[in-house]
Amino acid sequence: MMNGENDLRKVGAKLREIRLSQGLRQIDLAKKADMGIKTIYRVENGRNAPTLNTIMRLADALGCTTELFRVAVEIQENQQKVGKNT
Repeated sequence: MMNGENDLRKVGAKLREIRLSQGLRQIDLAKKADMGIKTIYRVENGRNAPTLNTIMRLADALGCTTELFRVAVEIQENQQKVGKNT
């Protein structure tokens, strides 16, 4: 598996973990974040790379800005390091 795919899965797994810990369904989170349920599904399953705006909206809707944002920032930093080494 490529590193980028693994990173997307990490973000999605963290999102799912936080959402479930709050007893929310994907549709509930989609409504709270004012986005489509397909976006939630794709991010959680590592099918889409969420934009920074998407991550911030999801984190705000979940009330966990620092936790989800931290994972996303770590991934972006790793991607930048890899890009510099190629």
